[in-house]
Amino acid sequence: MISVFRSFIIYKEENVKGRHGDSLLAFDTLEFLRFFSGLSSNVASEYRKERSCISSLLSKNKVDRKDHYNKNLFLRIEHGLYVPNP
Repeated sequence: MISVFRSFIIYKEENVKGRHGDSLLAFDTLEFLRFFSGLSSNVASEYRKERSCISSLLSKNKVDRKDHYNKNLFLRIEHGLYVPNP
C-alpha cells in the first residue's frame, strides 16, 4: 500500500494542481478516485476503487480518530481534504 501511495504522490505532482494554493501534498477524495480508477484490478479490487471505500479508509486513519486499528496516516484539513501525517 505504501508503494501505491508513493505512486499516487508522483501522479499528483505530474497531473494535478492542488486546489488549495497549489499545495501538492494536500489531496482530496476525488483525486484518489481518479488515481485508483486507472489501476488494474490486480492492484486494487473494484470495491476498493469506490468512493465510499476510499472515504472510509481516509476517515478511519485520521490523526485525531480514537480507534484501536487507526494507523494515524492522514491529517484532515477540511471536509474531504487530507495531507499525509506530518
